[in-house]
Amino acid sequence: MDALAEKLEERLRGWKPDTAAEAGARILETIEFADRDLLDIARSRACELEVLDPLDEAQPGEIWLADLGLAAKTRPAHHSAEEQPI
Repeated sequence: MDALAEKLEERLRGWKPDTAAEAGARILETIEFADRDLLDIARSRACELEVLDPLDEAQPGEIWLADLGLAAKTRPAHHSAEEQPI
């Protein structure tokens, strides 16, 4: 187990801060799932997100201001007045 902790510590120090923060958050989430004996759900959720993420993309033919770098890079669930497809 010491080898795992050492490798994790080494990698977290070597990664960009944003990458290390996201990796740390995912590792903590995995630990929480393991504590509750729910790792099978965590894998299912990852698969679910692989399917749902592409569905969140704009429909063919829509151009979002975010895609042009003119607004935040997040897409609202429903069209807002600030960010409409053009």
